[in-house]
Amino acid sequence: MEEKARVHEKYAKFLVDSGAWENTTPSEKMEVLRHGETTFALLRLRALLDQLKMEETEKHRSLLSDIVRFAGEGIAKGDNTLTRLVRDDAIDVDDIFFSRSSFFSHVFWNATRAVVEQKIKEASQQTQRLADDVEYECINQAARIVSIALECSNEYRRCWSDLYPAQRVSVEENWTSQASAREGMRTIAEFARAVCNARKRLDVGVPLFTVAQPLLDASASNVLYARTERSLMEYKSDRTLILPTLLLCARAHVCPAENVAATCESHFGYDELFTFCDAEGGKARLFHYMRTLKAEDAAPFNENGFAFYVFEKIFDSSSSSRRVSALLRELPDEFSEHLSHFFMTSNDTAKWAHEIGRNEFEKAGESLQKIGLLSEAKLAYLVSGGEEAEEKIDRINSKLLF
Repeated sequence: MEEKARVHEKYAKFLVDSGAWENTTPSEKMEVLRHGETTFALLRLRALLDQLKMEETEKHRSLLSDIVRFAGEGIAKGDNTLTRLVRDDAIDVDDIFFSRSSFFSHVFWNATRAVVEQKIKEASQQTQRLADDVEYECINQAARIVSIALECSNEYRRCWSDLYPAQRVSVEENWTSQASAREGMRTIAEFARAVCNARKRLDVGVPLFTVAQPLLDASASNVLYARTERSLMEYKSDRTLILPTLLLCARAHVCPAENVAATCESHFGYDELFTFCDAEGGKARLFHYMRTLKAEDAAPFNENGFAFYVFEKIFDSSSSSRRVSALLRELPDEFSEHLSHFFMTSNDTAKWAHEIGRNEFEKAGESLQKIGLLSEAKLAYLVSGGEEAEEKIDRINSKLLF
């Protein structure tokens, strides 16, 4: 693997120094770069496997050993020559996996998902106490393996950042965000949440947090790449899968609260951010998010800005008038336009308040009538003093009589 990595670096450097890189198509560039990412990920996984094998016994194999074997056998099945070599003990299945870097992006995620599912299934057949430990260890190891592979890939990108196209998502889907990658990481996240809910083991929040950011990044990347309703639904589902449980773990001090908040901030975890502000950050933090999480950035993901969310939240029928008043009193002037936009696009439940604030009492009366606040509508019409105010008040009185 080390020799393979050196050859790749020499090849990439030759392409750049010779000027050939400039004449390479975006798709061909991504193929070279993806080969580099996977080669260096394999190099690190090989080192980790060698380390783990020193601690293995016949009865206890590491999760990575099982993943590598599963993947190697999968590659061999598609090649008659390799199948024969494995049968004759002329080649080890581990070596097949590490020697076929071009297969890595296809087999790694599928193997990880399959092995994790099998281990969790086996654990469910044991006593609950033993099952708890086996499940946790499986989830923890899987998250660590995925994290190591992705970090090596990210390190390669940092080293060769100048070679990557400015708009990578428009070129093609990357191996870290393709469907099998999302499914593999989602499987780990689903089992982590299940263990947290069923076993009340909040320490599972640590491996959940490990896969949270890469899974959500991959899901968000898929939205921009696919641009379909299905990709939007998948992204929203992944956020629902991960963020509430991470919040629970953060509040139990299992995961660093600021790190969880940063993940929520990156992926429209508005419910969780609002809770953070209520519990820890106060108004300053709330206004910071309202300022930075803008509508234009959220639009591709079919979301509103955080300011709109906050107004929607506080003007909800379940919010107390005291809370609404407190926020509006302290609201910085910079959010006035956001508030006006919310009132103009929201339903009449909140619209009347904005109209009164603008001294548009007749319009406020109409809005109040629509939501059934007839007595308040009468007052608004009375203050308006419009030509039809008396007639409208009489109609309201008639309704109140019946």
